[in-house]
Amino acid sequence: MTQAAPSDFLHVSQQGGVAILTLMNPPVNALCAQLLGALMAAIAQATADRAVTAVILIGAGRGFSAGADISEFGAAPIVPRLAEVCALIEACPKPVIAAMDGFTLGGGLELAMAAHYRICSSTTRLALPEVTLGILPGAGGTQRLPRLIGMAAALDMMLTGAALPAAKAQSLGLIDQIATGDLLQHALHLAATHPAPRPTSAQPVVDADDGAQVIAKT
Repeated sequence: MTQAAPSDFLHVSQQGGVAILTLMNPPVNALCAQLLGALMAAIAQATADRAVTAVILIGAGRGFSAGADISEFGAAPIVPRLAEVCALIEACPKPVIAAMDGFTLGGGLELAMAAHYRICSSTTRLALPEVTLGILPGAGGTQRLPRLIGMAAALDMMLTGAALPAAKAQSLGLIDQIATGDLLQHALHLAATHPAPRPTSAQPVVDADDGAQVIAKT
């Protein structure tokens, strides 16, 4: 697999049949317009490439992604929008795995929730801190998070902006596995053993308090 469009913001490689998309926008891998465009092109190419059997999203440096690029706030609308990239990831017919280390915040967490599987290192912290700016997640997080962890826990995350440590995120169902050892190698093993996509938006919302299922509108 070769990269569809050269980008300084996304490194694309392949190991076996797994396409590895590495976010590279230091220091916090902010989801700027260039990175989102490169991600969209790379996901589309991985979808079309018969040699690709799975996709891994991973961040370079000291975190997965801290979310939106605040330097672009107030500028002309970004194309593609994060919501479009998340929709493309979730609709990918091949399993997409988000491998997170360090901080995974805001739009970065929304990107991970669009993936079919989520793993992280033991030091990863996950949050939707948009409420501290007076806004709510705008790329599908308000729909995907309740499907993963239930309505009560999702509301708590979105309305407080509090960060979850990896162990708590796993106990709630936000994270599938906590990696021991090398994060990328753990993700590659998961790709080899979990061949089926698992779209988050296809899962029902489960209220953790009484077990009732609520089908949320997307």
